[in-house]
Amino acid sequence: MMNTNRKIKKLSNSLKIGLLSLSLLKVGLSADEIPPVVTTTYNYTLDNYSNDLNATSSYIHLFGLGGFARSTNNPYLTDTEEEDLQRLICNIRENKTDSYSDFLNISSSFSEDKKTVLLSLIGDILYFQGHNTEYSGNSQQSNELFGTLQLFLQNPQNKYSKGRCNHFASSLESISNDLGIPTAAVTGIKNQRHAFNVLNFEKEARIIDGEMILTANTKNIEKILELYQRENGNLTFEHSFFEDSKFEYRLITQDGKNFLNFIDYDESLNSLKKNLISSKENISNYFDESPPFFKINCQDFFGKIGKFQSTSFSPTDEILLFQGGYKNEFTFRKIKLIPTVSFVVGDNELSGEVLDLTINTFNKMGFNAYSRLTGNSFTASSRLFDDASANVGISYLFSHKENNIEPYLFLQSSLQVKDFDTEKEGFGFGELKTGVNVSFLLGKDIYFYLNPDYSKKLWEDSFDTSFGIRTKFVKLNFGGSLSKPSYKFCPDKVELKVNVSTFYKVLEVRAGYKYKRDDYGGEINNYSSFTLGGVLYLN
Repeated sequence: MMNTNRKIKKLSNSLKIGLLSLSLLKVGLSADEIPPVVTTTYNYTLDNYSNDLNATSSYIHLFGLGGFARSTNNPYLTDTEEEDLQRLICNIRENKTDSYSDFLNISSSFSEDKKTVLLSLIGDILYFQGHNTEYSGNSQQSNELFGTLQLFLQNPQNKYSKGRCNHFASSLESISNDLGIPTAAVTGIKNQRHAFNVLNFEKEARIIDGEMILTANTKNIEKILELYQRENGNLTFEHSFFEDSKFEYRLITQDGKNFLNFIDYDESLNSLKKNLISSKENISNYFDESPPFFKINCQDFFGKIGKFQSTSFSPTDEILLFQGGYKNEFTFRKIKLIPTVSFVVGDNELSGEVLDLTINTFNKMGFNAYSRLTGNSFTASSRLFDDASANVGISYLFSHKENNIEPYLFLQSSLQVKDFDTEKEGFGFGELKTGVNVSFLLGKDIYFYLNPDYSKKLWEDSFDTSFGIRTKFVKLNFGGSLSKPSYKFCPDKVELKVNVSTFYKVLEVRAGYKYKRDDYGGEINNYSSFTLGGVLYLN
């Protein structure tokens, strides 16, 4: 522990320079190309409405099908299918289709394209006649929603206070799932709280946002969300998925991951695991790719400047960022406190702050306890990313000479939107993590490390293993993980990593390779990256 403490103190008073950071990303979709995007927007004009139900062209135009039908590259509906939709809309208005069950019996046999357009029509009718940003009620259930749809069709000139985007997205999610389409209400894009729908068909995913439909020839949920992000020209760091108004899945975009890497923030329990006694000299924490940066430490204060590179599908190519903050370590008997406070500013009005407090014991034998309270908030003209969590854990260290075995168990409670309709937030289950750190002395200054690990989140189960060797001048580490989804929009994931670090006096050079494989319902996406970087320590 004496050598470890000296190393930590030396690092806190050193000058850190990011020498080089290079990432090569290979995306495997169809022929490794960006999938073609088809975007269809419906423009509804109530002024063109005709009271004559036989004036079908005006009636269709009211609900968007007129302009859609005149398109020369209509990717969705035939003339017959458009007539079927027109007939269904008219029958709902005339009470010939007078119940939600009748509506489902008719429309359940529709093609995927016809269901997509029908849902978009319903979404736009709700938005056009019922949108009210001050609405504070709940989203309507299926039968009530059907009655509202009839009311809107029978009185198109009137406005009603029936909800905001989250209520309509929740209503469409319910209808779409009843039609046999796996669907979620999703937040993100225009601002962090804006809601729309993601539909997962057999061969591709689609997005419906009111009158707008976006399709791409991919089942990769993250990819189609990135494409929609580009269509809207918005920087997006995360999406939350809901069904029946309940939180189901949090997806941090690649831009979000790159940003969190830059500010050195880990929202998972891995951050707490780094405080295990047996992890002080462990090399299981990889040198992940991060944007090129220059960082300087002065006593307990630090500053970092660099460029955050957006992904190829994102609307912003790069953002200049600056992070400044304070981090210190206090000890009292066998208790250690590590407070961290930092702020971040950047281009595109990006700004935010990070608060972090870790408290743990450091007994050389036996039980140790760990806790972490953390939170951050970032905006860029609108809310961009929020995170808050309470983390606790215990471990038990068996140690003999320089050989250690330390099993551990950690639990996280994170801030979530508990009710999608009211946007009420509260703490709920975030993650559970358990595993064991093993280290053995193989020879003079040669150590072997092994760390099998299991984690459980609401949407997936992950199994991780890392192992490696450390000598006086070299660290070599191998690792892999397998993630199995428990939620339908989350993919199967496999990840392999190799990391090597070499030391010479005040210079450390690091290199890493990562391979990742995502499986979205049989559509395989392969990614690989190589990272090179280093740290220069100047006392």
